[in-house]
Amino acid sequence: MSSQGKSNPYDAIASLYDRWNTSVVEDIDFYTDEAVGSGGPALELGVGTGRIAIPIAQAGIAVIGVDSSAPMLERCRERAREAESPSSSIFVSVTCAIRRERESPPRHLALPRLSPSPR
Repeated sequence: MSSQGKSNPYDAIASLYDRWNTSVVEDIDFYTDEAVGSGGPALELGVGTGRIAIPIAQAGIAVIGVDSSAPMLERCRERAREAESPSSSIFVSVTCAIRRERESPPRHLALPRLSPSPR
């Protein structure tokens, strides 16, 4: 359920989404390079399970991820914890999928291709 109590179509497929999208990798380097070039932080709307945001965070760029599906954000949190290494932490909060720091506003906005809503 979304924050307004309405069902989000992605809620039902959050646990399957990563397996469904496993072959979609051609845009990750593009968004990561753009975020690194901007100096960050980056904002990703529709962050989902973190397919784009986590590689950006691993490249050392602060990322704020926003999504309307709580189950997708929970999967993103899990993936962020799994991706952490001793040299770089990825911080996740309840309101944002990924946040590394709060000091400055985003300088880069990532809007990966929009996939059709599941039916």
